[in-house]
Amino acid sequence: MTIKKAALILLGFQLTAGVPVCARPVAGVAVSDGVADAMYFYKRGDFAKALKEFSVHAQRGDPIAESTLGRMHMRGEGTAKDCQQALFWLNRAEQRGSDTAENLIGMLYADGCGVKKDPARAVAWYKQAAEHGNASAQNNLGKAYEEGAGVTQDLAMAFTLYSQAAQHASPAAMSNMAALLLRGQGVAQDYTRALAAFTQAANLGDAAAPYYIGTMYEKGLGVTPNLRQARTWYHQAADAGLAIAQRDLAELLAANPDLGRDSEVFDWYLKAARQGDPYAQMKVGVLYEQGRGTAKNPEQSAFWYRAAAEQGSMEAQLLIAAQHPEAMADIYRKLAEEGNVDAQYNLAVSLDSGVGAKKDKRLAVEWYLKAATQGSIKAQSNLAALYVAGVDGPPDYEQAFKWYSKAAEHGDMAAQNNVATMYEQGRGTAANNALARQWYAKAADNGSISAMLNLASMYWTGRGVPRDYAQAATWYRKAAERGNTGAIERLALIYREGKGVPLNKVEADRWQAVSLGAKP
Repeated sequence: MTIKKAALILLGFQLTAGVPVCARPVAGVAVSDGVADAMYFYKRGDFAKALKEFSVHAQRGDPIAESTLGRMHMRGEGTAKDCQQALFWLNRAEQRGSDTAENLIGMLYADGCGVKKDPARAVAWYKQAAEHGNASAQNNLGKAYEEGAGVTQDLAMAFTLYSQAAQHASPAAMSNMAALLLRGQGVAQDYTRALAAFTQAANLGDAAAPYYIGTMYEKGLGVTPNLRQARTWYHQAADAGLAIAQRDLAELLAANPDLGRDSEVFDWYLKAARQGDPYAQMKVGVLYEQGRGTAKNPEQSAFWYRAAAEQGSMEAQLLIAAQHPEAMADIYRKLAEEGNVDAQYNLAVSLDSGVGAKKDKRLAVEWYLKAATQGSIKAQSNLAALYVAGVDGPPDYEQAFKWYSKAAEHGDMAAQNNVATMYEQGRGTAANNALARQWYAKAADNGSISAMLNLASMYWTGRGVPRDYAQAATWYRKAAERGNTGAIERLALIYREGKGVPLNKVEADRWQAVSLGAKP
């Protein structure tokens, strides 16, 4: 076998009795030296010479030359991308029995390249090529079933087709099959099989497989978590140009400074950003603004924020708003009208406070309400506070109680304290000291000093609960340990009088000293 004919095998063509095939033989066609030469040039990346050689043999009706020439026009290899020319040569090759051409025609219909986009026709071509044993078509057909593109979604069928293509050593199919195993879609979840298939695909040169392996090591999916292994695999995929791997490698290094320097974080974000990843573009803007991993550069920061914002990154749009207070309300309003809950909340704050927008309490209530309805805890709490203060009129305690309760149920300690106060005072709801004590306790356990003081006061005075100096002392001490001046002074008095604790002049003097500035 000549070196040039060996190039055919490296490109995925098997030689059977002198006949080159992708998956099935093109009947009666031998591999000419000229086609072997063209393939040799193609393999070396010398597309200009390959194009010239393929053109000669395609004109003579060689189906291998025709299908490869179609592929080159389709990809813009050695010539400008020309989907019409690609379709012309692929149609000729398909008429001579080329399953490679059948698959590529399907790809043209899937992308709308040279023809009207038609996922269903793409599927028809993929099926035709797949029935002829073309592994790439089996993989493409599997992807169509996975995504429901041109065919009813069927994840089990997708897995079957990926498996068939994988048996023909298709690295892309192995990786796609492994991804379904990893997620448990169309097949029982199996991390061990997924890792084995990803590893095999990676060894065959699939760019995505190392990324998935990195994810498995980072998250400990079927393996012991190992961030250094994750970095190694992410690096392999990132070096191959996979934008998501570049971005996630930057994220890994940023979260684990022992794995890499700030400059590496910046470099990988920048590589992903240049490929159009909007999250990476936003992060590059942040790093330029902070001067982290690179010199501070406000112009570059603004450039990358705009790039991300133009792709719909709401984080970037909010960062632009923060950089330009004069335009803040307009940017927030645009995003808020699109349904972004953070923008709705921020617009409400601007209208509530008059910072960045003309103060308008009624309009603030409208936007707080939209954000609160979407589950924003901050909006629920602020909305309740507005109802307590009164919006162009007397307080609306029932609405305040309703929204404080929602925020409290989601763990907001200030809202929990306020719900307790409303239960104790009977505002917006029937008075209920037992529930007041429960909510004060929840808020206090979450770290609310106000709730600790309110709970201590209830026990100290016997307000709504049996008087209990020991419980009162416990909560005053918790608040004192967090630096509350009133609690510190009360705790000194408690030890001096021995109420709820053994009388202890030393402790009393110590806490009295703390109230005067000494360290506790």
